[in-house]
Amino acid sequence: MDTENAPILISEQVSRDYGSGKNIVRALRDASIKVDQGQLVILRGRSGSGKTTLLNILAGLDQPTSGKVIFNHKDLYALSSEQRDEFRQKDISIIFQSHALIPFMSAYENVEFGLRIAKIPVQERRKYAEEALTFVGLKERMHHRPDEMSGGEQQRTSIARAIACKPKVILADEPTAELDTKMGLQIMKLFKDLIEKEQVGIIMTSHDPAMLDIADQVYTLEDGEIIEAV
Repeated sequence: MDTENAPILISEQVSRDYGSGKNIVRALRDASIKVDQGQLVILRGRSGSGKTTLLNILAGLDQPTSGKVIFNHKDLYALSSEQRDEFRQKDISIIFQSHALIPFMSAYENVEFGLRIAKIPVQERRKYAEEALTFVGLKERMHHRPDEMSGGEQQRTSIARAIACKPKVILADEPTAELDTKMGLQIMKLFKDLIEKEQVGIIMTSHDPAMLDIADQVYTLEDGEIIEAV
């Protein structure tokens, strides 16, 4: 990691409560993290520890009850909802555990559709989509639909869709959870190659100990609190 890089994404004392009155549940308490460009950060913890809540807040999807999220020197939740939508389209990409691919579209069409939503000019969409699919090793499979692909190929398609618009930050929710260890490590190698090539910041949730040694920074959450940062 280049230590001279300024943090691209910071959470400052972020908390998230659900419910009201006597029924308040604190899902996250005073969580502070920072992510540099060119850094792989893992949020680890058991189910219900708060890691997915924090990931959603970092993505601009769930407003914190208190605290701030600073992206590229801007207070994310001081922006309007329209500005946050634009932020998600251009500056940040999200990889879901379930792949979230459109079943009747090919891998290429899934990636191209994401670029269309991000309002990438039509003349650039084909180039960006093909580059992304080639990078993840799917050049020869880009015209296959999800039901014609393995779980690992579907996850690589999700990664291609996430990187095609050249975001500054990628957020991934348990991207290796449904894969065996060998395929999971291949996905992690893709992330490291992407960091080296594009200097993107990547934040992912995981409970798999095999992935921790690959990370630049690991935050451990328990009962909504960060209890360790290494």
